[in-house]
Amino acid sequence: EARAALLGVAGTYRYELGEERAARPLLQEYLSIRPEDAAANFRLGSCLLRIAAVPMGPKEKADLIAQNSADDAARAFARSFELAPGDEDAALAVGTAWLRAAELAEARRDTATRDQRVEAANKQFEQAATLFPNSAEAMFRLGLTAERRGDRAAAEAAYGKALEREAQHLGALLNFAALLEDGKGQEGAPVEDPRTPQRVRELLQRALEAD
Repeated sequence: EARAALLGVAGTYRYELGEERAARPLLQEYLSIRPEDAAANFRLGSCLLRIAAVPMGPKEKADLIAQNSADDAARAFARSFELAPGDEDAALAVGTAWLRAAELAEARRDTATRDQRVEAANKQFEQAATLFPNSAEAMFRLGLTAERRGDRAAAEAAYGKALEREAQHLGALLNFAALLEDGKGQEGAPVEDPRTPQRVRELLQRALEAD
């Protein structure tokens, strides 16, 4: 018990200081003793995801190591969410980690793994949007995932729903405006809705007014 307490305190201390690589083994050892600690699982996931954000070493090897770290982060967040099913942050973090793993797989030109991780992220964000029906962030991240999948219509719909839930959601305002703007003049794109320029201006104006 005393050893577990010391590991937990030390791991949390390192985590709070932003020393993710030092915190990771401490938290992992702590969780080997107390696996039911939802907060510690979340902190471990955060450490792993931050490590995955900055690959280190020769690119190909570094990207694979970082992808594995992102995968482990998703599992740690999933464990945290399993233990605390009312924690929206944990639910969203699972999908965010899968998306980071997808980015790293894409950097390695591993399209099969990329698609698998994107699908896992999409499934997680769909679950979060259902479990937390007032969450604009869940819909926003569904929009991000839809863009990564190349599904422009689904991205527009998700950003629109995010703004229904939170009219001043800055990310949704900016991404929706950018998506509408980027869609103009693309080869094979449908005939532009004459209302699009006005919609873009309105979205950007609301973004400027957002706190």
